[in-house]
Amino acid sequence: MGSRDVNAWILVAATGAMAVVALLFLALLIQHRIGMAIVRHVERRQRVLLPLVLRAIGNPDAASVLRQSLQPFDLGIVRDLLLQLAMDLREQDATDIAYLCDQLGLLEPEIRCLFALRSRTRRRAAANLGLLRTVAAVEPLLELLDDRHINVRLAAIDALGDIGDEPGLVALIPLLGDPEPAIAWRALEALCRSGHDVGVQVLRYLELTRDSKASRAAVDSMQWLEPQKAEDRLCALARSMRSSLRAQTARVLAAIGSGRCETTLHDLLSDRSPDVRAQAAKALGSLGRSDLVPALRRAFEDESWPVRMEAARALLGMKEPGITAFLEELTELGRVRRAGDAPIVKRGVARARVA
Repeated sequence: MGSRDVNAWILVAATGAMAVVALLFLALLIQHRIGMAIVRHVERRQRVLLPLVLRAIGNPDAASVLRQSLQPFDLGIVRDLLLQLAMDLREQDATDIAYLCDQLGLLEPEIRCLFALRSRTRRRAAANLGLLRTVAAVEPLLELLDDRHINVRLAAIDALGDIGDEPGLVALIPLLGDPEPAIAWRALEALCRSGHDVGVQVLRYLELTRDSKASRAAVDSMQWLEPQKAEDRLCALARSMRSSLRAQTARVLAAIGSGRCETTLHDLLSDRSPDVRAQAAKALGSLGRSDLVPALRRAFEDESWPVRMEAARALLGMKEPGITAFLEELTELGRVRRAGDAPIVKRGVARARVA
């Protein structure tokens, strides 16, 4: 093959490459032009449809006019407009928007998207149904609480909190003890912002569950679910038959810190369960007030080692007043031991102090 043939083949290859590049450039240009045409069409239809959509919300007659004005592919535009409006309007208007979506046949496809293969589609559908606040979506959203993708579960929790229907909110209560921290926190947030009091259902759940982590999270949630009723409910929990619930309640009572809660904590220092007494001493210590030193000194002489330990920690955490009381107890114990007649309780205290 001569040099002339080689040059000819090189020319053909270069020409072919330039043709391919030109075709790709032409395809990109056509795609851009088509995209811009679609954007202009959507913007033009949005300007036409927005007044019709606003009039159709809560007005069945205007809704029929909107349906008659729809052109092919307009349903997607109307859907996006309604979702944008749902983010800004009040709850009653959101209900009207959901009703209009149902009239236009937009609600059922959105619910079907909750069972799509792609997790992104399921998550987006859950978020959209939460914006619409439609009760019809509660049951399918409940199935997403067990989804294998955390983001889908989070979206379902948010949607159930936005809808605020009681069955959906009750289903969120066990998630307060979920091993995934994001799920547990989002469930608590959804219950608190739902605007519905589910405190009674939480109390019922606490009586039934034996999961210590879940019950602890549920007790913690009581102070946020309905703050005006939290004190009464927590004081009632402090009288529960189960010692684990009484112990878990002590810390939350200290977090509220009212006079009634403090009185209940003093009562728990005399509880029959050592765990409850220990948690009550720890909770009183967290208040950090010097007037609680006498109660903690009495707890320091408790027959149970964990109670004495928590009382000692609480006293030492109160700085000067508590440390002074702690040293006085040590001095008194030393005198008792030198007298040679230390009772069993005092000998137990000595072991706790040495530890």
